[in-house]
Amino acid sequence: MECDAAIEEAIRQALDEEKIELVDWRWVNRQNGPRITLFIHNLNGAVDFAALRRADRAATRVLDERIAGRYRLDVSSPGMDRPLESDRDFERNIGRLIEVRTSEEAILGRLEGVDTETVCLALSNSEDTRTIERSRIERALIVPDWGQRTAPRSD
Repeated sequence: MECDAAIEEAIRQALDEEKIELVDWRWVNRQNGPRITLFIHNLNGAVDFAALRRADRAATRVLDERIAGRYRLDVSSPGMDRPLESDRDFERNIGRLIEVRTSEEAILGRLEGVDTETVCLALSNSEDTRTIERSRIERALIVPDWGQRTAPRSD
């Protein structure tokens, strides 16, 4: 069986009802049925066991209606090492320390703002801020900041 856009949309809608965002997903065809991996963000807070269970149940209802036979479903948080790419990725991480790489440099700073064209960082090594065009960003990653006092946004 092949993955199609209708299945993705049905899963996305089922998760939306649970206040869970589908951040990314993978579908790999295997000999004994497809392996489907969902990466989620809990709109009500942390991706804890309860959120994983709600996402699993919602996605299973959708998949059981659409897949005849066996499949394997895995549900996970995207993890801190996943690059920030979408508007929602950046918005969700305002207040966090991130590293932005362009073709010219790597910039470390606390994410202060974002719009469709730019991101704004409070630079780690000074009092300055820096606005970077998103079209120049090759990679943006969360940097663990164990002394962080500003909580990331949960919306």
